[in-house]
Amino acid sequence: MTAAPSIHSGDQAEAVPAAVTSVPCPRSPTVDAALAALAAAFDDTPTTGSAAQPRPASNRQVTSAMTGCARLAAVRARGLPDTATDMPFTRLTRLAVLALGAQLAFVTLLDEHASFRKGRIGTGPPAALGDRQYPAAGALFGQYIVEPGGAMIVTDAAVDLRTRDDPLARSIGAQAWAGFPLRGPAGDIFGIFWVVDTASREWTDGNLEVLATFAAAAAAEDALRDEASRADETAEVLQRSMLTDLPDVSHIQLVSRYLPARETAQVGGDWYDAFVLPDGVTALVVGDVAGHDLSAAAQMGQLRNLLRGIACYSNPAPHEVLTGLDSVAFHLQVADLATAVYARIEGTDGGPWQLRWANAGHPPPLLITHDGATRYLDQPAGLLLGLGGGRHTDGIAALPALSTLLLYTDGLVESRRTPIDVGLDRLRVAAGAAAGQPLEQFCDHISAALAGDAADDVTLLALRIPHRDEAGRLSWTPE
Repeated sequence: MTAAPSIHSGDQAEAVPAAVTSVPCPRSPTVDAALAALAAAFDDTPTTGSAAQPRPASNRQVTSAMTGCARLAAVRARGLPDTATDMPFTRLTRLAVLALGAQLAFVTLLDEHASFRKGRIGTGPPAALGDRQYPAAGALFGQYIVEPGGAMIVTDAAVDLRTRDDPLARSIGAQAWAGFPLRGPAGDIFGIFWVVDTASREWTDGNLEVLATFAAAAAAEDALRDEASRADETAEVLQRSMLTDLPDVSHIQLVSRYLPARETAQVGGDWYDAFVLPDGVTALVVGDVAGHDLSAAAQMGQLRNLLRGIACYSNPAPHEVLTGLDSVAFHLQVADLATAVYARIEGTDGGPWQLRWANAGHPPPLLITHDGATRYLDQPAGLLLGLGGGRHTDGIAALPALSTLLLYTDGLVESRRTPIDVGLDRLRVAAGAAAGQPLEQFCDHISAALAGDAADDVTLLALRIPHRDEAGRLSWTPE
């Protein structure tokens, strides 16, 4: 018994096919059609017209097809061509190889400069499959699909006028090619789904129906990803729009940072806020709504505005603000769960200053003195917001001259790879080392040290207390 050939996947690139015969291409098969297509894979009726020998397209036709403005704009908007191989596309090529009994399947994206492989599964030595990217001048097979806008089929590359002299086809030793275009929602062709055999073969109608189904599935995967990307971008824009400018107060320094997640799907409910209360006291807030999507960003905006309204009415104490916010959020179902720290910076222009704060399940504020000593203000701690019936307590801490107070969200100190205790220790060390830096540079140092590989979005809100120099003027740097 002959051993079955092994299947290789990964970053070795496919050889890319030459031109082939045009047949109609279904653009959006339904589920029923997909099931019927898989059943038809066992239909051994040869497809009609596959032996036709049309002449290759002219260079002018090829150039016009590949450089159309609408098509190129659609390709570039996806941001995918010159990136690594893509696992969903690779899974589809694996299924195509198994369903059609072929030696190789791959997906390529095409711009005017090159053909980029995004997924490949095949038998035979991967080294024979060449690079992952081909210049357009050496990959005219793609243009022959873009030009007529249909599927391209060749049964024997050795006799087909468009493939018999193609060096890429010869280097792989491929004899049969079948490729269907990948179309975007507007009908633009942005890529090709190819299946290749090392021996000539008659592609049956059932074979082509299966391949059309896989091409449609690959295009649908791209469309879903595009929709998710737009939703994530909308969430980030909404979130940024609700992160207001910091108030202009002369007696303290305030600096903020918002760092979106490396994965946009993690953008959502983090926020910071600072505003001056009716009694002249500056209020600080950092919070985090559960979830990472457009809904979390919208809930964050509602909580932020509710908190502002509660805090500005009769100047309640911090614990009263968070208790009131918890009650309103629960009864009006504004947010499922959220955490927050709300603080008041109390004192006169010349000091002394103190922090009065309450905490609803949020990571504790970090106080850093000008000599680098650090202390987490971890008491008191209260329940999360949104549960209803929570009770919160105020804490009070002195804010020495030239000290820095840092509020932040959990993305700075916690991830799947970093337990929160480890992250808190890292933050303490980084903050202590940067205690003497100007506040903008202090925040940059913290961001670079801890947020560089953050999978979650991160907000920072830093406050620095001044001291009076020998001339009696407020200063934020030691003499």
